[in-house]
Amino acid sequence: MPSVLSVVKGATPRDDLLIASITDLLPAAGGGEIVLGTWGPLSGPASAWGVVNLAQAAYFRMLNERGGIHARKIRFVVEDDAYDAARTLALVRKMVERDAVLAFLGGLGTASGSAVMPYLVENRVPHIAPASGSSRWSEPPRPGYYAWQMSYSSQARVLATYATEALAKRRLAVFYQRDEFGLEGLAATRAALAARGAELVAEVGYELGEADYSGQALRLLQSGAEATVTWAGVEPYAQLLNASRRLGYAPAWLNSAGTNDPALFRMAPEAVQGAFFIQYLPDPNDPAERGNAAIAEWRENLPRYDPSLALTNFTLAGWGQARLMHEILRRAGPKLSRLSLEQAAQSLKDWRDLATVSYSATDRRGITVGWIAQAMGEHTVKVSKRL
Repeated sequence: MPSVLSVVKGATPRDDLLIASITDLLPAAGGGEIVLGTWGPLSGPASAWGVVNLAQAAYFRMLNERGGIHARKIRFVVEDDAYDAARTLALVRKMVERDAVLAFLGGLGTASGSAVMPYLVENRVPHIAPASGSSRWSEPPRPGYYAWQMSYSSQARVLATYATEALAKRRLAVFYQRDEFGLEGLAATRAALAARGAELVAEVGYELGEADYSGQALRLLQSGAEATVTWAGVEPYAQLLNASRRLGYAPAWLNSAGTNDPALFRMAPEAVQGAFFIQYLPDPNDPAERGNAAIAEWRENLPRYDPSLALTNFTLAGWGQARLMHEILRRAGPKLSRLSLEQAAQSLKDWRDLATVSYSATDRRGITVGWIAQAMGEHTVKVSKRL
């Protein structure tokens, strides 16, 4: 039997109408395979994040081997947009109009997700767990959209709280990627620091693909910032850490969730020590999580269904998103349609899996709490309560 997995590299209505707007006249899945789609950076400067998509694909391989869902197999179409939002819309249109996807899972990147949102809303195609922390996936609620990651505004609140209260820092800087992801994080950090009476002394940006971060490190040093909040990719942040260390600049580093990956510890093994990270998923290295069924399943099966992938926070996130989609499909029942998928998503109330998630017609935020972990040795250790 041929594989049912394909990987291809290459306005808001009233709340009580959010479900009703997805009518039964829209395309529903047939009696054969269930087609889902996603996109992400399988290549290019942000490819460290592309493993999220590949971990999702591995999950559906496992699910198919076990019989699928409602006796139907999943065909999971993965498109490579190389983290280029200008390419994403054409790929999404192809998946909707040629591959006939029922819904999207993940879809990595704030800019790319923003580029396709009007099309998906207009065509009533659900987008479950966008792989970005942008608040636009949930505020305001839109037909078909269900966030999963802790939002950037919530991450900024936790980082600012920890910096000002636990670390007693009053002068802070921000290092950010000059795109929708970084700019939203920057704006959220400004607001969070202002609410706590802290001073933002420097805003230092970078373009994805830059080769030298010594200029940004020098600007941060000259700002006199006691702490620096980052909204960055793994490699840019690693290069900034190394450049700052060469200059003797050693602030308290407070980082959004997108940099906490083993690759960072390999690229900046000494400079990363002591850095702080927001976390909103359980740490698989924490002995307290030994009984977590989702982590145990990921640890046992990811190496089997994609031996090229490492057991990292990013692949754990992809696995968790796929488990969420599996649960929604299960609740939607055998008579699957976009309408039943929405109804199933909104039936989740304090659903506890890798993380606890609730959805309703008016609340699409997904994960809403996080905590702080600190780099110690080759991984991070939880150092705060839930914030």
